[in-house]
Amino acid sequence: MEIKVSFIVPVYAAEKYLRQCVDSILGQTFRNIEIILVDDGSPDNCPSICDAYAQKDTRVKVIHQNNQGVSVARNRGIAEAAGEWICFVDADDYVAPNYAELVAQHGTEKRDFLLFSYAEDCAGKIKSMPAPDTSMALGKEEFLDIQKGILNRYHKGVIDYRSFHVSGPCMKGFKRETISQNHLEFPQGIMSGEDGFFNFCYLDVATAGVLIPQRVYYYRKYQNSVTQRYAPELRENFQELISRYQAYSKKLKSVYAQDWNAFVMSKAMLIVLQDYCHPDNLHTYKERKSGFVSICEDKMYRQAIER
Repeated sequence: MEIKVSFIVPVYAAEKYLRQCVDSILGQTFRNIEIILVDDGSPDNCPSICDAYAQKDTRVKVIHQNNQGVSVARNRGIAEAAGEWICFVDADDYVAPNYAELVAQHGTEKRDFLLFSYAEDCAGKIKSMPAPDTSMALGKEEFLDIQKGILNRYHKGVIDYRSFHVSGPCMKGFKRETISQNHLEFPQGIMSGEDGFFNFCYLDVATAGVLIPQRVYYYRKYQNSVTQRYAPELRENFQELISRYQAYSKKLKSVYAQDWNAFVMSKAMLIVLQDYCHPDNLHTYKERKSGFVSICEDKMYRQAIER
């Protein structure tokens, strides 16, 4: 039986790029695909653009829902997917025409994780990420190493994990059966770090995979990204994210200890940079300093920084 590949695209305020994204998926050389566009209450013309594509091509399925965040949108896409393999694409990015073909080629019954190379699109200038020359088998040992790379982007493992964006859900292939059998989902209520948590949990139960050096994904990089904006909600967000990790894995302070400390420390740094020290924070110097000091004195963050 021929493999079917499901592309899940959460859609929100991406009118400028949505057509390029969908066109790139429809242009796959491997035709047995479906595209699930989850309109997450987008306030622009994205809903009508999605509907127009569904009317033109039966492989496109559109789901409209009230705005509930990207995790809910991806989870809804997973629930509706019919393909053996799932690939996530962000609505402002686009993919290479051989993405699905490579998934079908490498997605054997014994594998449930595919890791691809990608490129950054910086205002039309394409920057390819470094990749090995040949494919590489991935097993439990490599999955453990990738999990460490998710926690600590500077972890020195079998590959350069910054070049493969291991914390993001895109540029990868996930077996739908593995997701459903293990009741995996993106954590709701978390707006930053939710994707890395999903990948971490997925790799915990995955059995075998392969790293494929071909570039299949084009990640659009621009100035007003979520990692650069003023984000006063980050402290509460990361507290919840850290709690989710602690509830999920009892190995954080043993098997993952060094990288877990790096993870917690990095969250402290992001809170400081995107809140207390951000130029858009209009609180007084005294108020911002108080927040900064409270992070430094928080036992969890302080211990991670010391270690």
